[in-house]
Amino acid sequence: HRPEDPRSVHRCRAEELAPWLPGRSARRMSPASRFAVACARMALEDAGWEAEAFGGVRTGVSLGVGFGTSFAQRLFDAVLASGPEAAPPFQFIDSGANAPTGQIAVAFGARGPNQTVMQYQASGLLAVQGGAQLVATGRCDRVVTGFVNEIAPVLHAALARFGALADRGRPFAAERSGFVPAEGATVLVLEDEESARRRGARVYGRVAAGVRANDPSACPIGWGTGARALGASLERGLARHDVTPASIDRVVSTASGSVDGDALEAGVLRRFFGGAEVPELLCPKGPFGEFGGANLLTTVAALFPADLSRAGAGGEERAIDPALELAPRRSPEQPRRVLSTALAAGGAAAWLVLDRPQAGDGAVRTSLEDRS
Repeated sequence: HRPEDPRSVHRCRAEELAPWLPGRSARRMSPASRFAVACARMALEDAGWEAEAFGGVRTGVSLGVGFGTSFAQRLFDAVLASGPEAAPPFQFIDSGANAPTGQIAVAFGARGPNQTVMQYQASGLLAVQGGAQLVATGRCDRVVTGFVNEIAPVLHAALARFGALADRGRPFAAERSGFVPAEGATVLVLEDEESARRRGARVYGRVAAGVRANDPSACPIGWGTGARALGASLERGLARHDVTPASIDRVVSTASGSVDGDALEAGVLRRFFGGAEVPELLCPKGPFGEFGGANLLTTVAALFPADLSRAGAGGEERAIDPALELAPRRSPEQPRRVLSTALAAGGAAAWLVLDRPQAGDGAVRTSLEDRS
């Protein structure tokens, strides 16, 4: 790091994973794999699945990964310092970006499709879309899906050199100057609705639609200017699923405090909703950071009563930069439909729509209790 570089980062502590990850297993895993496996155990427990009964050829994994694992850096450091013969084999095994996905499969015997998505900020929503497609097309009965990321010091320093970081995230604010990076994981269990009903599962919501697009005006590591085209792609994509702008009660925004990224997000929302007035905006990347998976968690929380889901997004009212021309309105106290957005540096874009289940649809969870 240079003396002037921002130093803020939201870290996870390894000791907090102990109840879900035995030390013997953790020693062989990178931090990213530990986050993923521990979070998957939490998700299975919450979904009412016994780990021993969950796996098999009909169980898949679809995971978004931010930047890979720190074991890659450790492996290169060892080779540079002492030559190829000094490379630790166990670090090589967990050095690939797909290592967390593979470790989940090993931990739970998931022998179905195993896919890893790496598209920066869009990785998590793209992974959920991929997992939902595996279930909808009948390739899998159930899928573990979500997002995981770890922040190694060299990665943090590299992001600072690109001018992407700030000491505080201020989504949509006039004084925004960059984002605060984060590490962690959010993992969900996807399965067919009828299957979930039969076993009395705790249901958080339904995947109603998923849309993906690309902004060709973006450079490989930066933001583009294709807000109108992206907004049109979102409109056409959701129309194929009979989802209209008027039906959306709340938006979980990808805004993180990035100067250009937030401006692009605002432009897409204006284009899609037909003007400055948009549904209530939740911006979890302000308090919880970028790349930690908080936006996916908040997307689920946003289906619940307004006070709870606002707390899940940091509980802050934010002044929006007038130049962005956004005027959010308050959502109903019991939102029925949520749009989650994910625009990524490099041009990838993804959107996910979740619907709140009807009260009579199986065992619908009515609160998030104290889980995070």
